[in-house]
Amino acid sequence: MSENRDIELYLKKNLSEKRFMHSRRTAETAEKLCMLYGYSPEKGRTAGLLHDIAREISNEEIFSLVAEDGFGISKIEKDYPVLLHGRAGAVISIRELGINDEEILEAVRWHTTGRRRMNGITSILYVADYIEPGRMHIDNEFRKKIREMNLDQLVMEVVRSSITYCRSKGYSVAEQTFMLYHDLEKKVS
Repeated sequence: MSENRDIELYLKKNLSEKRFMHSRRTAETAEKLCMLYGYSPEKGRTAGLLHDIAREISNEEIFSLVAEDGFGISKIEKDYPVLLHGRAGAVISIRELGINDEEILEAVRWHTTGRRRMNGITSILYVADYIEPGRMHIDNEFRKKIREMNLDQLVMEVVRSSITYCRSKGYSVAEQTFMLYHDLEKKVS
């Protein structure tokens, strides 16, 4: 797909090698998860490539970009601007690369915190970013269990793990993440 070649060229110019490789691994993981759960592998791959497009820009640039998206900024996002890099990335994806597929943009926008009622591609990207092969906190046992879970169960496991990790480090957890967790708790139980 020539669109993905253009995205990769943009990423190579604008991201560190480490972040670029993470984006490629996330794209490959998202593509595989899409095949497993019945979503568009092309959209999963594209969202995976784009997800960290704004991860290495300054906080000032992030705030400037998200001011355009109409979602407002919470206190925790003001305190931890890194939580906004997905939203900034969606704006860059539109502006710089002409991406207009709302499923892909939503996935990029919310891959960091998650949110209630995520579409399938968003759920896939949320998980793929967390479990891609370069992530050392995921063991092979967990990767094997993936095939036994439906997508909601898998997202629930990732949300639970993320909340546990944040709490263990003394980090605040975004309200959207808690809302997603509580929604999934009702759905999965």
